[in-house]
Amino acid sequence: MRYFILLLISFSLFASNDTNTTLDQDTTIQKEKKKKKVKYVKKRPQQYKYRQYISNLSNDKKPIAPYDYRYSFGAQISYDIGYIDQAEAISYDKPKPFFDHDFRRARISHSGSFFDKKLFYEMEYSLIEDEDHYKDFYVGYKNKLRLINGDYRIKAGNLKVPFSLYRYTTSKNLSFMERPLGDDAFAIPRKLGVELFINSKLDRHLFGLFLCGFTNSIDERKDDEVNKPGTALRATYTYKASKRELFHVGFGALQQDYKNEDLRYRQDSESSILDEKYVSVRIRDVNDILNKNLDLLYVNNKYSLQAGYTTSDISADKDDYNFYSYFMEGSYFLLGKGKRFDFKESKFSKIKPKKDGAVELALRYSYINLNDKDEHGGEQTNYGFEINWYINDETKVMANYIMALPKDTDDYDGLINIYQMRIQFAF
Repeated sequence: MRYFILLLISFSLFASNDTNTTLDQDTTIQKEKKKKKVKYVKKRPQQYKYRQYISNLSNDKKPIAPYDYRYSFGAQISYDIGYIDQAEAISYDKPKPFFDHDFRRARISHSGSFFDKKLFYEMEYSLIEDEDHYKDFYVGYKNKLRLINGDYRIKAGNLKVPFSLYRYTTSKNLSFMERPLGDDAFAIPRKLGVELFINSKLDRHLFGLFLCGFTNSIDERKDDEVNKPGTALRATYTYKASKRELFHVGFGALQQDYKNEDLRYRQDSESSILDEKYVSVRIRDVNDILNKNLDLLYVNNKYSLQAGYTTSDISADKDDYNFYSYFMEGSYFLLGKGKRFDFKESKFSKIKPKKDGAVELALRYSYINLNDKDEHGGEQTNYGFEINWYINDETKVMANYIMALPKDTDDYDGLINIYQMRIQFAF
């Protein structure tokens, strides 16, 4: 019996040691598993990283206290490639036909605001050698006008002169690579001045009024050009039938004192690749000019129709002259929602395509006439076709064909075929 009890005690001790050994082994294995465990990090796609980088250029979602400061950095890069097919021209030194390419625009910008965006500023500078370097350089203030259920805004500095819908809309948001004939010739570039803007909303109706007084721009002052002060007015009416349907009409007037200086109107063929401007006129000893503009726009979902008429009345020592231009164009989106219009600012806004992008087809007819009395600057008719691919919010590829027909010019009368493409990156 005694031996039996000793045997049981020995067996229990052996079993206990074996259990402890097993527990120790399990604990060691678990520790090793914990050591080998690697923390899983979700890999972000390149598109996410790109969007994060773009969003980091602005702090609009997280303004800086205590003045509610918001800022944004931007840039615009447009690169044009073109093939020009035309007959011989007297003053053009390139072979016919010819291929060319160049940067159309390269700009950097910075904007900011304070106090719930009431006090704001913008600075934009162009890096292209052949154009004005100082673009938008202004400060401003805006607030509500509750008496007329609207808003008012004041800007002072180097700014766009309010005259036409095409001229007031930034080039980043246009359907064609270049503005139509006439709108480019008769409208003036940015000037140093003060602009007052007032709008009033009544249900679906919006009324807008732009008033501006200006003098020479920053670049013109640097070049010591003769100061030519002036005033401008633009009145607009927009009826918003629904979220994606609207009708817009605008009237603009621009008066400028030329102080017996020479006036030169030169119009290109809606191409930056073709440098020659065949339609051109020079009026000597000009006292003042009065330009008038009428804009019409209809947008219905994917469709849009637009037309404009511009006239220029010139008073000179020699005589009075009148030149004019007009255009009509339409667009349709094969993919995407269609054009976007800034209801309050009365101008086109940026198209924001979905994941699959957006594709737009557009047609244009434009005409300019610089012949009057003893001045024969010529006339020109353009037919244009455009296809635009909006890859994302910042990137757009534009392909454009233009059939240009200058007539009664000193250098060239005939047919010009223009094939061009633009790659644009803007944010």
